[in-house]
Amino acid sequence: MNKDFLKELLTAVSPSGYEGSASNVFYDYMNKVATFVKRDNAGNTIFRIGNPEAKAKLMLSAHIDEIALQIQNIDDKGFLHFVTDGGVDKKVLPGSHVKILTSTSIVDGVIGKAAIHIEKGEEKNKVLEIKDLKIDIGAETREEAAAI
Repeated sequence: MNKDFLKELLTAVSPSGYEGSASNVFYDYMNKVATFVKRDNAGNTIFRIGNPEAKAKLMLSAHIDEIALQIQNIDDKGFLHFVTDGGVDKKVLPGSHVKILTSTSIVDGVIGKAAIHIEKGEEKNKVLEIKDLKIDIGAETREEAAAI
């Protein structure tokens, strides 16, 4: 197994509808190891490894997109509010590192919540709703976040 290829594939930012990054990594790697490679109009990579005349054949099929979040708005303090795009487990989101795909770059952020010393009573132990979480990209105002 080529660990560099696997790392590059797994770290490619490829949310649903924007799978080009991971698709290109996979296509480029298959061009190095396969005997036949092509890409169809839908962006699928079709490849062959081994003898095309062999009696036994195996087909692999998989999704290349990843579960994602969609930024919905930016508040006055520069925090990004989001909704889920796919089956996201909200229990694991607080503290998660995220990469935000913009029209010109990729921005790093972290998902946060209100500080525990601000929470009262049972709030400290409840599973948070998506609306209670925000992405922090280090901006202090809406304008600064929007510029990033």
